[in-house]
Amino acid sequence: MLYGLVLAGGESRRMGTPKSLISYHGMPQYRHAATLLGAYCSKI
Repeated sequence: MLYGLVLAGGESRRMGTPKSLISYHGMPQYRHAATLLGAYCSKI
């Protein structure tokens, strides 16, 4: 069984908004990363 972990955190003071919430391919970046990991990992 292979597990995946998406690390998303930090203040992003210069950007003013968390980088993990920026839209990428129509979804927040953390969700996009989790979707990609889902193809290879049984648990994320």
